[in-house]
Amino acid sequence: MNGQPMNALVIDPERLDALRLPQTPDAVNLLATMLTAYADRSQSLIADIEKAIDGSGAVRLQQAAHALASNSAGVGAMRVAALCRELERAACNGSLDAARPLFDRLTLALNEANAVLAEIASTEAA
Repeated sequence: MNGQPMNALVIDPERLDALRLPQTPDAVNLLATMLTAYADRSQSLIADIEKAIDGSGAVRLQQAAHALASNSAGVGAMRVAALCRELERAACNGSLDAARPLFDRLTLALNEANAVLAEIASTEAA
């Protein structure tokens, strides 16, 4: 694992650092709030992706995968973003057969990313 901590392999620390704002003692921690919002939104989008795959909805799949890719890249969940882009391409090409195995990989990557982000959010909020 080339000397990087496990969290750095799941979440790009430079992306998170770019989101950190100077905090005053009485201010709401915006990074923690943002990470919590991402976790909530990502669960909604992953459900949309699964429904699109099960219902053969290529357009819906493309839209949900695109939204999750953008949101994930924004918080540094680069593996999640990359898998979403693969799903988006599969939907654009009408290759919904390839979508289920990608979805399974995406679900695992998202769960891992959300676990790391929850840990970071908890630390930030403390």
